[in-house]
Amino acid sequence: AAAIRLRAPAPAASSAVRAVSPAARPAFTAAGGNLSGSSLALSPDERHAALADGDNDQVVLVRLRPHEESVATSFMTGAGPAQVMFLADDRVAVSERVEGAVSIYALPDGRRLVRASVHDPYGLARTPDGRTLVVTSALSATVTALDVNTLARRRVARVGREPRGVVVSPDGRRALVAA
Repeated sequence: AAAIRLRAPAPAASSAVRAVSPAARPAFTAAGGNLSGSSLALSPDERHAALADGDNDQVVLVRLRPHEESVATSFMTGAGPAQVMFLADDRVAVSERVEGAVSIYALPDGRRLVRASVHDPYGLARTPDGRTLVVTSALSATVTALDVNTLARRRVARVGREPRGVVVSPDGRRALVAA
């Protein structure tokens, strides 16, 4: 695992990454919903779950009610959605591996709002303030910080081999990456 600074002035690549022992790794949670993506994500209000269906290139939105789960909607994404995560409003971020893109979709209709090219995107996380989306890229061994509204690149850092999972520290200054 490696931790990358998200808000520090751009240091040299070697100082932007540091090793973190598994024993020192804290669990990060927030009352406002999950801060990391997954192939299955829970909405901040816990009324919906979103499934990244890589076999059918879609996101399935499931309405969660006690004893009555049902599909609310589904919408097509770029090829190979790997992870999905709810943002603070009625939007989801999706890493689309085969397309080499990250997209933001409006809910419930699944309208694509913005898209950015990211080489082999996989893991997703957001900063606690909701302004930055962090994306791991397995093949290029990088982590990219994107503006959550425009998907403009804020920072790219090289990390260890094949980074997948990512979480952001509670202060939003570092990302912990499983590589």
